Amino acid sequence: GVKETYSGYGAEQGKAGLREKIASKLYNDKIKPEEVFVSDGAKCDIARLQMMFGSKVISAVQDPSYPVYVDTSVMMGQTGTMDTDKSQFDNIVYMPCNPGNGFFPDLKSMPRADVIYFCSPNNPTGAAATKSQLTELVKHANEQGSIIVFDA
Repeated sequence: GVKETYSGYGAEQGKAGLREKIASKLYNDKIKPEEVFVSDGAKCDIARLQMMFGSKVISAVQDPSYPVYVDTSVMMGQTGTMDTDKSQFDNIVYMPCNPGNGFFPDLKSMPRADVIYFCSPNNPTGAAATKSQLTELVKHANEQGSIIVFDA
C-alpha cells in the first residue's frame, strides 16, 4: 500500500460506501445500508458468534465442513473429549454430507442442536444446497428451536 490510500481499520460494520452499494445493487434498495454487515472474514465472525452463544450449547456441523466451526467450538469449551476412533469430538453433532445422501444431511435422524452451522456451497466439497433443501433445513431448525448460522 501507499500512505495516500491507507485508511487504517475500517468501520465495524464495513465501509459505508460499500454497504450502500451492496444494499442498492445486490438488494435493489430493499434493505438499508445500515442492515448490511461487511466483516473481516468468517473465522473472526464464527469466533464472535461462539463467544455470544457461550460454552453450554451443542453445535451441529456438516461432515465434512469448514474446520473453524469445530475449532471454535473446542476453544469455547463446548465440546467433550476427542473420540480418536472417529476423529470427532463429543458434544458436537456431525451431520454426514456425502455422495450417498446428495451432500445434504438426514435431518430427521439428527439429534437436536442449539446451533446448526451450514455452509453452502460447502467447504470443502463445493456442494450447494437447493432451495428445497434450505427450506427443509429452516423448517427443521424452527421445529427444534435451533439457530442456523448460514455461511455462503
